[in-house]
Amino acid sequence: MNSSRMKHNASAVNAYKNFFRSQIGLNTNLGRLSSSLDLSSTSGNSSDTIVAVEKEVQVAEMKQVNTNAQQANELIKTAENGLIEIRGILTLMREIAEQSVTESVTDVGRVENDMEFRALGSEITRIASQTERNGIYILDGSFTDNTLRIGFDADENQQLTLSIINATEDGLKISSDNLQSMNGSRMVLDNLDLSIEMIDAERSKLGVAKSQIQFVVSDLTSARQSVSQLTVQDTDYVSEATEFAKSQIVTQSGTAVLSQASAVSQNILSLLK
Repeated sequence: MNSSRMKHNASAVNAYKNFFRSQIGLNTNLGRLSSSLDLSSTSGNSSDTIVAVEKEVQVAEMKQVNTNAQQANELIKTAENGLIEIRGILTLMREIAEQSVTESVTDVGRVENDMEFRALGSEITRIASQTERNGIYILDGSFTDNTLRIGFDADENQQLTLSIINATEDGLKISSDNLQSMNGSRMVLDNLDLSIEMIDAERSKLGVAKSQIQFVVSDLTSARQSVSQLTVQDTDYVSEATEFAKSQIVTQSGTAVLSQASAVSQNILSLLK
């Protein structure tokens, strides 16, 4: 195109400026797209849809697994809280039993201690019988070999099989204990020590299970962040592709306008001849 013609044709000059700007935008969009993704692999809308659906399914699965793990974690916390209460009561019962072992305590005093002892034992049974999570009773001896799903698949590595002790008086073997004699009080002390060891061992076991679940939750959080990041990248790609399409349209329109302006200039010059 003759530059002298464009200098004296305002339409052509404006069209050229617009064309130049749109060409720069087109090159910028193309560069961004090429650096982020292979254009040839994203040519089909159907494949894009499949990827999007797969990601939605993956995110939904992660949310469900996270919900399962959180529910298992809350169940274990509930069991721990109940065991902590029972552990505290057992400590009080042991203190009472120690008093009954001393020779300075009279038979009447031992009977009074025994009444308090039995009341505390009943409180243990009440706590163990009423400790539940979402209708599932945990400390009454019925929670045995329960499978908690904490992963994506149904294999053993993705599951946690858990049994929790019977923390009632019967389960702790203290229901028949009494403090009405010195010898009986000594036997009670031995039984209470065993019961306390059982509770401590159970709490330790639950602590390990809770750590395992928390690891799964932490791993899921990282995985969800990764998927979210990929989703954002895809959104950026779609946005960039949209801008690229716009730039193409503007560039093609600019080319047409520029050609039209040039044609007008040529027509005017031909009339002046």
